Amino acid sequence: MTERKNRMISVLIALGLLAAIAGCSAAPSAQSTGATVSAASAQDEEITENAASAPSEEMTENPASAPSEEMTESAASVQEEEMTENTVSAPNESAEQDEEEPLEGAPLEDDTDENAITQEQYSSFHATVKKKKGKAKGFRDFDETLNSDFLGTWYDPEMGEAIRLTEDAAYVYIPYLDLYGDVPCTWELIDRSERGKCPELDIYCFGADSGPLAYYVAGNTGKYFWCVSQGQIFYKQK
Repeated sequence: MTERKNRMISVLIALGLLAAIAGCSAAPSAQSTGATVSAASAQDEEITENAASAPSEEMTENPASAPSEEMTESAASVQEEEMTENTVSAPNESAEQDEEEPLEGAPLEDDTDENAITQEQYSSFHATVKKKKGKAKGFRDFDETLNSDFLGTWYDPEMGEAIRLTEDAAYVYIPYLDLYGDVPCTWELIDRSERGKCPELDIYCFGADSGPLAYYVAGNTGKYFWCVSQGQIFYKQK
């Protein structure tokens, strides 16, 4: 009996010790669990705060950076548009230049006056008829001379003077006066019969401020005309 008692007491003591040991190990576990819960709670609160503060920070940063980014994009867009316009317009400008500038080797427009006296023509001028003695002296009827045909090319071989009279202009080729038949001049045949004088052929080749080149025509046969006072005979060229 005594031994059984002692055994039961020992068993009870052992169970009590086990219970005490279990209680001690459970307390730290609970503490650890509490710490874990606190850490998780703190982390959740931090995440919540970060989530709440993130939009505000982003809104604070974006207003400052947005205009700069927008201006940068606009500047880049304008630059691209200018480059595109220059690229598109370049061929057109080149085409306009090609139209304005004649191609190399292409014939240029000839703006030479077809009525002008050329050097080649002047070199070929000569006395076209043999005048008979006495035919180029004195005066013919003034009215007859005035109504004669003076249109055409006339040349005085002694003085080396050539004149070409058209309905619109006169051309004078006199090298010693630096006149080379390329400038159109006005001309007129003046009736001086009321003053008892022969007709006067005036060619205005020295400018408005200077007097005309004047020839006092004594007669005109249609093949040549002569000037008594000046002693000149102009032969009509073919």
